[in-house]
Amino acid sequence: MPATSNGADLSQSREVLEQAPAAALAMAEAAMADTIGLVMHNAVTAQRNMQTLANAAVAVTCALIIAKGAAGK
Repeated sequence: MPATSNGADLSQSREVLEQAPAAALAMAEAAMADTIGLVMHNAVTAQRNMQTLANAAVAVTCALIIAKGAAGK
């Protein structure tokens, strides 16, 4: 092998190693963004479920009040 080929390989390896931290940081940021998206989606889903539960509790309470009022007459 000629010496220039070995030098080119070394130069390419150096470039890859120099770019590795930026690529790793980009992957970590992408994973963090995906995780934050999932957390926000879960929070919205939990809030929606709690609102549905609250609506059901109010409906049952109103039904009990009406039934109690109708039974008292």
